[in-house]
Amino acid sequence: MQPIFITLNSFQSKEVQEKGQGHFFPLIAHAGAQGAEIRRELFSEEGGSLQDLRTQLEEAHLTSVYSAPVDLFNVLGSLNKEAAALTVMEAITLGASLVKFSLGHYNMQRSSVTELKEWLASLSPNDHNLQITIENDQTNHGGSLEKIHHFLKEAKEQHVPVKMTFDIGNWSFTGEDVFSAAKVLSEYVVYLHFKHIEQQNGRLVTLPLPAGETSEWRELVSHFSNDIPRAIEFPISDGNEACSYTALLANA
Repeated sequence: MQPIFITLNSFQSKEVQEKGQGHFFPLIAHAGAQGAEIRRELFSEEGGSLQDLRTQLEEAHLTSVYSAPVDLFNVLGSLNKEAAALTVMEAITLGASLVKFSLGHYNMQRSSVTELKEWLASLSPNDHNLQITIENDQTNHGGSLEKIHHFLKEAKEQHVPVKMTFDIGNWSFTGEDVFSAAKVLSEYVVYLHFKHIEQQNGRLVTLPLPAGETSEWRELVSHFSNDIPRAIEFPISDGNEACSYTALLANA
């Protein structure tokens, strides 16, 4: 059975910001999930420290992933060093096993993967068992299959310790084919985000996974290794739904 994570943005954002992300850890643990994805964008000024969250995670017997809305490469195609370094340090403080960035404005001609390798070595994430990943986001620049594949191929060739978080739903926002992306990128993927996307009233909306045996997401999982952690990233209203969807995803 694959480890299941529940992202904190699966719950109502206002409630998460008011109560704090740690408030949901018992619910996540009770649902049978093994981990929580902490979201930097849901921190509130009144919230506790990262160390407090780490303690709460340990008390709930949960592991963690850290997600921050930070581009690895800035609009000039250069490394976004200051913001990315801060994010890595936050993930280490949290005790996260994985940190997730957006690729950002990676330029296939100008952006330096060699510089990335040297910069990462200075941060020593491996000393803290922290895996660095980039995710296909919902932007045309950060969700480009061509750019993501180019970057990950370069990183592999140069032994740069960066892998991929593959979000099955975000390809809908960038007009890419999810099965083509899975075929090309599966060897780099270490973490999977699950959501269902439909067009409603002229816009794309995120919905829970359909349970049907012929649902597209069920076919997609066959492209990836069975031991890759899977994350729920779609609306959950209560503990019963959390239990139901955790079981659905774990047993697919």
